[in-house]
Amino acid sequence: ASHELKTPLTAIRGMVQLARRFHGRAQWDLVGSTLERCNELTSRMAALIDDLLDAARIDLGQFDVVLTPIDPAEVVGACVAALRPTAGDRLLRVELPDEVAVVSADRRRPAQLLDNLIVNAIRHGSAGGAVVSVTIQGPHAVLGVRDHERARPAEDRGRRVVRVRRDGGG
Repeated sequence: ASHELKTPLTAIRGMVQLARRFHGRAQWDLVGSTLERCNELTSRMAALIDDLLDAARIDLGQFDVVLTPIDPAEVVGACVAALRPTAGDRLLRVELPDEVAVVSADRRRPAQLLDNLIVNAIRHGSAGGAVVSVTIQGPHAVLGVRDHERARPAEDRGRRVVRVRRDGGG
């Protein structure tokens, strides 16, 4: 967790130094893009802190889940849009069903899990990238990330999924 917390801070520190340098040279477009990236990294840091707080709540038996209707396709779209700038030359492809699916889920949890899976696919997957998908399987909407990561055993390679029931059940 320490590394995960320090990485965004190190990047923010470097970007603030760049922004100060660009500001002195009146390179406003670079200042703006640097500040936007700082904003993204502070959001990432806040999410990491929330994750740590959630882990503490789980340990204390005080973790609450609030179910609300969500569209899994919107969750996938938002996660991919947020992480695409970090993918470098790796492709992030999205596959969505033709039908609209509304499911009951805690709004933050599917996105939280997908973010982790997509980041892992970017960091550890093949140069071919990853496919982030939503499929409908009976009463479930299945959010998945397929990649070509070689580090996992063959029987566990290629697919990670998050299942959410349409009717709100487990």
